[in-house]
This record gives sequence, structure tokens and C-alpha cells, in this order.
Amino acid sequence: MAIQIKNLDIPSIRVRIDREKCQLPMICSYKCYTKCAQGVFHVHSYPNVSGAYMKPDPNNPKNYLVAGSAAPKCTGCMECTENCPEDAITIEITLPEVKEGEHP
Repeated sequence: MAIQIKNLDIPSIRVRIDREKCQLPMICSYKCYTKCAQGVFHVHSYPNVSGAYMKPDPNNPKNYLVAGSAAPKCTGCMECTENCPEDAITIEITLPEVKEGEHP
């Protein structure tokens, strides 16, 4: 038996990282990917840097980028946006619409 849930009104959270501002995640003074209690952020190597025969050089911090790849885990605490030294993280929270007379 399969269970389907439709029209579930829950907040939507989107995590955006400005790549122009966050260029050196491996040497960042804040390191959101280690500080986030929910584990929202992960460090990835640029696809054009690593390949079948090539591994990214850990000594070159420009070979990496931070991604909010676990955004559904985000609780919206805004700890990352308040502490990012480059002001590169944006959290967008969309709350469900509640019509007059309805319960959230």
C-alpha cells in the first residue's frame, strides 16, 4: 500500500550561495560547512577540476565550492547568513498561504 500526501502546506526554504563572493571556501574564516548544525552545506570540487584521471588539489582552495546541497534540512536559524564574512549566503523562506478562517 502506497501513501500519498498532497497539498501539504509547509514552509519552503531555498539556500543560495553567491559564487562571486564565496571563492575560497577552504580557507574561509567562518566555514559554514563545518558550523551548520543541520549539515546543510557541503564542499564540492569544481567539475572541470576533477575528472576520471585527475583529483582536485587540496592545496588550491579555488578548486572547491560550497553548495547548500541539503537545503531541506535548513531550519532557517540564519546563523550562516549572519556569520558569513563574504555575505555570500542567502536563505529564502516561503511560508504557506493561510486564508482567513483556516488553520495553518
